Amino acid sequence: MRFLIRHWTVSLISAAVLIWAVFFLPYTPSFALIELTRAIGDRNADAAAQFVDFDSVVKHAGYQMADQQRSAGDPLSQLLTRGTVEIFYKPVAQLVEAVAREKVASGDKDVQVPLLASLGATLLLHRHGNTAITSFRDHKNRKWEIHLARNSQGRWQIVEVDGFASVIDHLKHQSAAAASP
Repeated sequence: MRFLIRHWTVSLISAAVLIWAVFFLPYTPSFALIELTRAIGDRNADAAAQFVDFDSVVKHAGYQMADQQRSAGDPLSQLLTRGTVEIFYKPVAQLVEAVAREKVASGDKDVQVPLLASLGATLLLHRHGNTAITSFRDHKNRKWEIHLARNSQGRWQIVEVDGFASVIDHLKHQSAAAASP
């Protein structure tokens, strides 16, 4: 007891940090990113999938592709692309989720998040109410901008990934190279 009286400031600060860590930290987007990185590192596909809203990610990626069509100056193509996104985003999201789960479970290097990128993304996170945004560069020097939002249960999830189009281009080149003799 005498120790607590002599060191009351340290005790009070320690108690405040403990209360913050127990009651506040688990409900932050930073904690969600840390848990996602840990789940990917542990090859726990189910835990990792809880932190991603695949429907929203695929839908936003489709809209990004439609916006690229608009920059090409073809409004009909953009309209058709947006309509196609609305029709097919659910089945495509299910496919993307299945592939992501398989890659996480197998420990694929393309889904691993480097420690420095994870720490940087967590530190550079900007929170605006029930949304948050962060960005980082991966080991291939691709820029990623990750948007998070709270779902209806209050859990933080990734809802949009800017830079997803570069992944799709990479997959197209990879499949074209595999198809050619």
